[in-house]
Amino acid sequence: NDEDGKTPDDKEGDKPVVSIAATDAIAVEGIDNTVSFKVSQNNVSEITDTTVKVVVGTNSDVEAADFTSISYTDVNGTLVTLNTQTDIQNFLTNGVEVKIPKGSKEAPVITFTVEDDSVYEKLETLELTIDSATNADVSTTASKATAVINDEDGKTPDDKEGDKPVVSIVATDAVATEGTTDTATFKISQTNTSNFDTTVDVKLNLGTASIEDISKVEYTDANGNTVELTSAQIDSLIAGTFKVEIPKGSTGEPSFTFTATDDDIYESQEGFGLSIS
Repeated sequence: NDEDGKTPDDKEGDKPVVSIAATDAIAVEGIDNTVSFKVSQNNVSEITDTTVKVVVGTNSDVEAADFTSISYTDVNGTLVTLNTQTDIQNFLTNGVEVKIPKGSKEAPVITFTVEDDSVYEKLETLELTIDSATNADVSTTASKATAVINDEDGKTPDDKEGDKPVVSIVATDAVATEGTTDTATFKISQTNTSNFDTTVDVKLNLGTASIEDISKVEYTDANGNTVELTSAQIDSLIAGTFKVEIPKGSTGEPSFTFTATDDDIYESQEGFGLSIS
């Protein structure tokens, strides 16, 4: 008999304890595209295989689109590669079972290959957790393991700023004509989608125009909602303190539309512009 474990004559003294570790804990998009995890047990079992259910932990903030594939060996000993978004999402939602064969201390590795996307994420966390085990106990100290996915570097090493958006403003309609419905429009956009809210200050540079030359300013936010600016908001725009936000995950492009005042002053033309900071 094995020695006793938790209770007299249970013969569980050598019962394995299973744990999980990240054997490759850092992926960098476009450079080192994989992270790996391994399930192991402290003792060899000569009686039977050990089956372990592995799930994605609650500290994870990844989604299926962050991966091009996941590979693991199932309980039948078959190497499985998941490379569709549906199958990858099923893994993230439900987890999988892996097997430590009798006579062994380890199950084959679980490998995640990450997508080199253009979304500004800086870093994301992938946590795997042992949910349950058959023919073994689950470690109380090593039942979770964490890996991170970093954006590629930008200007300096390890800054994770490679996908940081660049925000710009452009006059999509640069001419407003007095006495007509012809308006001037400026649009703000960013190069990449971001996992963070993007906020810029917008300034109205009157140039050779005066505020009296503008009868109305309309603002359309990133969600497509349009409002006419109040006098106080126009003052903020002139001061350069009017804040525009592109919410995280949004591809919206906020815009400003200017209607010219139809006065009776001979001006030929007047110029103004918008800038962001």
